[in-house]
Amino acid sequence: MNILIILFSAGIGKRLRLEIPKPLCPIMKTNPLDYNLSQLIRFMNSIPCYNTMIYINLHKQPNIVYDHLFKKYQKFIEEQKIIFIYESQPLGHIGTINLLKYNIISSNKLVLINSDTLIPNLETILEKLIQKEHNFMLLYQILQTHNSKTLTHFEVMPYLNYYKIIKYHKVTPNSTRINLYTGTMIVNISYNISKYLSKDLSSLSFLDFVSYLIENDLLAFFVPRFYEITSTRDLLEINVSFIKDHLFFDILFPTLKPLNLL
Repeated sequence: MNILIILFSAGIGKRLRLEIPKPLCPIMKTNPLDYNLSQLIRFMNSIPCYNTMIYINLHKQPNIVYDHLFKKYQKFIEEQKIIFIYESQPLGHIGTINLLKYNIISSNKLVLINSDTLIPNLETILEKLIQKEHNFMLLYQILQTHNSKTLTHFEVMPYLNYYKIIKYHKVTPNSTRINLYTGTMIVNISYNISKYLSKDLSSLSFLDFVSYLIENDLLAFFVPRFYEITSTRDLLEINVSFIKDHLFFDILFPTLKPLNLL
């Protein structure tokens, strides 16, 4: 099985007001990019018979990100298990997918991950879902609270042992619970998906791609913990939560719950 992973890392992070690239913003003794890559490396090592490649797109200060990662993942970079894509102008998710579409079509599975989102035990979830012949979107359910962010709610219905996503829409004021996209998706590269990707996607949006997947049975998998970095406040709360909940020792403390960051 050939698995192609895109770790989206070209975000500018204006609201964070950091001089360093957003994927390297400090979280305890790590950063979002290292946090996700460490889980992906464990995932790759858990399925040694598979051919897994990680593509990382870069934009802001790409040399800093590359130098940082080369020191830690030199072996994977030299073996082209980790490949970098420089975007002089951010292409957006669908633009990066369009750029890599022929690589994707020649793969069996496509995994999409936002580097500014953190899902503890992601490698275990990937190990479980990568074997299934379905498309999966990872969701996190939150209670509606006063929130300045624009949130998209994904409606689901029971289906097999999971849930099927039937539609999405912007959150309304009377919403109570929100099924929030975590920035992680697993796509089974079927004939129909290959045919869709072979088209010119440059005029489409990422939600167009999501809509197509919904029409082709996109299932939902709910994660118990999820962190998203969009502002300085998020960054501060994540650091506090990491200290409070000992997420680095998640195997030893599996029942601990993080703060609700949204």
